[in-house]
Amino acid sequence: MPASSLCNAMTALNLPDGVVALLNAYVHPAFLLLRDQFALDAENPAESAPLKPYWNNHAFLDLERLPAHEHEEWHRGCTQLVSRALNSSTDPDACTAICGPYTAVVTILGGEYVVVTTSRTALPSASDADGLQVAPARGEELGVALPTVVPSRRTIFCRDRTNVDAVFRRDLARTTAGQRIIAYPWHTTSLGPLDDWLPEFKCCVLGILDMPECVSVWVGEGPIAVYNDSYPKLLGNKHPQALGKPMRDVHSEIWQDLEDDVRQAFAGHSIHRKNHLLFVNRNTPGVAAPEEFYYNRTYIPWRTNGRILGIVSHSTETTAEVLACRRLSTLRDMQLRTVSTSTVSEFYAATLEALEVNALDLPFVLVYGAKPEYNKKKPAQGQDEKEGDREPTRYRLSLVGSLGVPEGHPSAQAEVLVKLGSADDCLSSAESTSTAGDETSSSWASSRSFRNAPHHDAWPFTDVLAARGNLVTVFPLGSRVDGFAQRGWDYPCTHAVAFAIGAGGKDGPAGGVVVIGLNPCRPYDADYANFVRMLSCQMTTGLTTVIDCENQMQRMEELASIDRAKTTFFSNVSHELRTPLTLILGPVEDILGEPIPVEVRTRLEVVLRNASRLHRLVNSVLDFSRLKAGRVNKFVPVDLGALTANFASLFRSAIERGRVQYSVECDEGPLVYLDPDSWEKIVTNIISNAFKYCLKGTIEVRVQFTRKEAIFSCSDTGCGIPEKELDNIFTRFHRVACTARSHEGTGIGLSLTHETVKALGGRLEVASVYGQGSTFTVTLPLGTSHIPPERLNAEAEPVRGVTRGLQRYGARMVEEAAEWATNDSAPRTPSASSDGISTATSETAFEVGYTAEKREPVIVVADDNADLRQYCTMLLSSKYKILTFADGRSALDYVRKHEVDLILSDIEMPRMDGYAFLSAVREDANLNLLPFILLSAHAGSEARVVGLNAGADDYLVKPFSSKELLARVKTHVELGQGRRELEARVQDRTKLLIEIESQLRLKVAEEQHMRKQQEIVVDLTSHELRNPLNATWQNAELVEDALERLRPLIPEEGATALNEAQGAIESIALSVAHQTRIADDILNFSKISMALLTIHTTPFPIFDTIQDVCRLWEIETRERDIELELVAEPGVCGVWIVSDPQRISQVTINFLLNALRYTFDCPLRHITVTVRFLTHVGPARKNAYRVAGEKVHYRDGCWLQIAVRDTGPGLSVDDLKKLFERFAQAHPSKDQFSGGHGLGLFVSRHLVSLLDGFIEVESVRGEGATFSFCIPVEQTEPQIGGAQGWRNRILGRSARRASISARPSLKVREVIQSEPILPSSARVQQPPEVTAAPKADVVSRLQEAAFAEGPTKSRSADLHVLVVEDNIINRKVLVRQLQGKGFRTSSAAHGQEALDLLLHPTIQHSVDIVLMDIEMPVKDGKAACIELRASEEAQGPARRRLPVIAVTGNAREEQVRECLAIGFDEVAIKPYRIEDIVRLISVVRERFQSL
Repeated sequence: MPASSLCNAMTALNLPDGVVALLNAYVHPAFLLLRDQFALDAENPAESAPLKPYWNNHAFLDLERLPAHEHEEWHRGCTQLVSRALNSSTDPDACTAICGPYTAVVTILGGEYVVVTTSRTALPSASDADGLQVAPARGEELGVALPTVVPSRRTIFCRDRTNVDAVFRRDLARTTAGQRIIAYPWHTTSLGPLDDWLPEFKCCVLGILDMPECVSVWVGEGPIAVYNDSYPKLLGNKHPQALGKPMRDVHSEIWQDLEDDVRQAFAGHSIHRKNHLLFVNRNTPGVAAPEEFYYNRTYIPWRTNGRILGIVSHSTETTAEVLACRRLSTLRDMQLRTVSTSTVSEFYAATLEALEVNALDLPFVLVYGAKPEYNKKKPAQGQDEKEGDREPTRYRLSLVGSLGVPEGHPSAQAEVLVKLGSADDCLSSAESTSTAGDETSSSWASSRSFRNAPHHDAWPFTDVLAARGNLVTVFPLGSRVDGFAQRGWDYPCTHAVAFAIGAGGKDGPAGGVVVIGLNPCRPYDADYANFVRMLSCQMTTGLTTVIDCENQMQRMEELASIDRAKTTFFSNVSHELRTPLTLILGPVEDILGEPIPVEVRTRLEVVLRNASRLHRLVNSVLDFSRLKAGRVNKFVPVDLGALTANFASLFRSAIERGRVQYSVECDEGPLVYLDPDSWEKIVTNIISNAFKYCLKGTIEVRVQFTRKEAIFSCSDTGCGIPEKELDNIFTRFHRVACTARSHEGTGIGLSLTHETVKALGGRLEVASVYGQGSTFTVTLPLGTSHIPPERLNAEAEPVRGVTRGLQRYGARMVEEAAEWATNDSAPRTPSASSDGISTATSETAFEVGYTAEKREPVIVVADDNADLRQYCTMLLSSKYKILTFADGRSALDYVRKHEVDLILSDIEMPRMDGYAFLSAVREDANLNLLPFILLSAHAGSEARVVGLNAGADDYLVKPFSSKELLARVKTHVELGQGRRELEARVQDRTKLLIEIESQLRLKVAEEQHMRKQQEIVVDLTSHELRNPLNATWQNAELVEDALERLRPLIPEEGATALNEAQGAIESIALSVAHQTRIADDILNFSKISMALLTIHTTPFPIFDTIQDVCRLWEIETRERDIELELVAEPGVCGVWIVSDPQRISQVTINFLLNALRYTFDCPLRHITVTVRFLTHVGPARKNAYRVAGEKVHYRDGCWLQIAVRDTGPGLSVDDLKKLFERFAQAHPSKDQFSGGHGLGLFVSRHLVSLLDGFIEVESVRGEGATFSFCIPVEQTEPQIGGAQGWRNRILGRSARRASISARPSLKVREVIQSEPILPSSARVQQPPEVTAAPKADVVSRLQEAAFAEGPTKSRSADLHVLVVEDNIINRKVLVRQLQGKGFRTSSAAHGQEALDLLLHPTIQHSVDIVLMDIEMPVKDGKAACIELRASEEAQGPARRRLPVIAVTGNAREEQVRECLAIGFDEVAIKPYRIEDIVRLISVVRERFQSL
């Protein structure tokens, strides 16, 4: 079927109302056909015309999505069904058939339309599936394969009636309403049993069940309702009893409203009602009256076979929309009415007018105004007395209006006084009864009549005011509303809501209380509460706005009153000032007219100028007062061009003297009516203002005429006016901060001019560009139409020039402008008067009282007023040299170039004001100590604080006395001189310190250089000492190995000589070891001297380390018959600590050497080494001598103590004092073994100090000595594989021989007792396996592995070792020793030779490990290792890393770390034993094999 035939405009349908809406809401495909489209043929229905839908619903598109074969079956079956239904309209089965996957039902509407509705065919049971074929469905939604009934050809025309009933029941069971329909006993109604219903009715019922709207079908007598799952929303608690009942009984309360519509629908008319009002009894809690509901209802006749069987009712509730529209309209109307109110009374009146419209939701309204009253008690100390910070104690409520309440009703008292307790008490007594949200509400039960009850008991005003704007419900109303007017519905009001409207926000006091009645036909639900809440918020906002407006108007009125009072005050004061000014000006002018001395004349002229200036200011204030009062002289005809030219000419001399070009162009024109005095003020004020702010350029004055106006303009090229200041340029007392000739003035000139122009009927405008200039334009209208008749003197003679009395104001303005020109005049040579005062000023300065023989303090005076500069000069010139400047810029330029002692500056000055001048001085490093005194006419403490905070040293307010000025200037000059002297001393001291610092830096650099040289010397010495010792040691071991191999071959008589030879070899080894220790001590001594000795901490087992140290001396102690014992205190065995094992071993070795040295010739030879942990370290014992560094802190924790006790001769007190000094020895040496160099204990003291510990010595002469050291340590967990790291140093041959000897001399003993309690910070949990103390004849497994000859040879037989050594003796000896251990060897004399072998491009080497010396010719070991590692890295992962061990005499830790960082895998220090080398090779090989 083409898609274009499926869509037609809905408006083209000529169907009863509601049919299209009903079918469009149907969830399954439905469409309309025109009967004329079919050419009916009863004999051959298969050849009927194809289906052409006239209209279809949205679900019709589901048919287009069917597979092709299903769509074809549906189309063929539906076409045949329609043809058969039209031919057999009396057969019910002819109207229903299964068409493909759908069941189709045909309904004929009148004589024009055929309605086809479809629904998915349900799966029948096995008993109902006779004649049906089941096949899997295709295209089902969500991809679920559902079986679909595929009818056979015969079922389209003839099917079993039982199958249709089963399908109908199954479709009903899909919904809750359908299940109720199945369960209802329909046989008791006029509809009859469910299975006997007409197919058309069944199809109609199935259609409404799938609709989401409230739809029902009314049929039969009653009529009886069958409805869907949505319809119970309209029934309320009448469901489910309404099913199957007559509708006149179900809707009995509204049946009278529905009966007429139902009757018309059964008559064949479609009915549609929009927002139909119905009162329904739903028995909602809290609502006693029938509830107000609104519906959109549609009644559609249901026809079949030309007769009406029932109607379809489609209902949609619109109550929420209608109520929302009504309530929002009330809020909008109130907003529109109150927005233009400006007083509280107008606001309340407008509010009541808006609320009166909505009588349904607001049956009655009471509005009270609230006036808070506060407690008159004084606040507590420290509290603010503002009323806003206090809570009101009571409110006085006044009724301002009501709706629906008769006047004088007891529930509407005119005045109510409400006393408040605490807000918490009020709120806690309120019982929540509202269901509208979380608002505070209270129950207010009326137990007494209104006539006997107090007035305030009518409404819960206390709770309402305490709720602070939250809603409070009041119910039941009872007798409160008796006598109220009936507004809205004809039911009594039972509920009310009260709320307070705020005047100062939520936390401020209330401004009113509102009580409104609630709609008795609607529940007080959330929507209703939101409406009331919005009403409260809007009223609060409106009231607050109106109160603010009233306050603003009141403030404006107060300001206007203050302004009027100020104007009156200025007028009165000005009048009062005229009398003393007259008495000043008159006598002074008289005296100046007489012959007087020059200095007296000079001073009197200053008095006259400033008194005249004061007179001008007084006249300006009076003129302003006259203009405000409207007192203006009468208007007379004036020749504006001539009069303006005369006024402007007065300024020519002053302006040209100020180096500004001045032009006046006045055109001739008609006479202008104005007041000549007022025009004089306008012209002179504008021109003087232009000259004041124009320092250079031009000033142009023009008068022009148009047909209707006379235009006066004054343009200048001055500083211009900033754009942001243009709006305030005519404001009284407002001054613009611009560059000007003078900063004097009151800011009233332009304001007076503006008011004067307005009084003349004109307008004053200004155009300005900042930095380019300004143009002031006065426009005056021509003629007399704008002039009031009482102000016009048309009969007066025209004023064409300057008449008598004019130019007085202009002359005074010109005189003031001349003073500005004097300030900007060119420099002149000062002329000395009789008293030494100079009357000339310049931009640079004028000097007074200068004495060449002695330098006077120099004072700079900066002020734009020439008279004040001259006055200050007169006062100060007798003691100081005075330099005066008219602005801050000129003064700053001078101060930066010359030396001055004090600055005396005004604040208001042109070019640069006083604060900018002060800031520039303080920011200049050369001037920031210069004393600075500000002079200002701004009095008051605030102005003084501002000046001092800006950096001024003093602040002097005008007018000031001469004595005060002299005293302050003297004080600050002296302070400034002292400050500069102190600053000079500080600078000298600073220069000295800088020189000392430079010398120290140079000295430190020299010391660092010397230290570096010493390091080089120490390294060379160490290297050169160790090389021969290494050769001696290795040769001795080589000879000893040879003797061991020859022992089986020598006869017994030669064994004695062999033993003697071996003893001699051991003596050689002991001497070499002794010499090595001397070299180590000397090296450590050098490190101590150069502060190079450092500590490197690592985890290690302390007892195993000390045990290895003790085994070094087993042979020596056995040969000298000395008993050596190692004692482990409880908690020592198996414990790992974090410290420096090398330094601890070194100190222990020095203590053992010291004990061996002094015990070998004693009768009792016993040495005991004790290892213990301590938790507390106290002071030294009485007989103990303690040596401690400065960094030792005797705090509780974990301390390690190692003590070496001997039975030697002991030490005296004097011996103890010098024991730890350099090269100090207690007893002279007697043989090689006991002899010492006196550095061992000295080095030990510094090592223990680096470990933050101390050394103690206890000794009694003749009883032996105990040397112990104690250091703080931290216990840690045992390290996996850590034993190889700390025990890389293998024990020597002496230890090995002692370990395999039948008579071992080292005894190891562990003391068994409870473990000491360590503090939590130092105690570490031990592993579960506790290591037992080793036996006396047992050596560690590590040592056994090291000294097992057989396995070593077997492991080393396949290893190829390359020996790189420049010393030929060391090279040969090491090669022979390695070969004796089973290694294959090669040798090289320097690093380059080794690299040539290892990196040969064609010959592959077989070297497994390299032993490389560091200091070699041609190429040293470091460079060779770096080049080897670079080559390996360049070849990538395919090239294996070759192990390299450094063999060097450089023993410093820094050098060892440097070797490891370069690329060496291990470092062996010369002199070494061959067992050390073998063990290192084994360790490195195991490490590489594990990678």
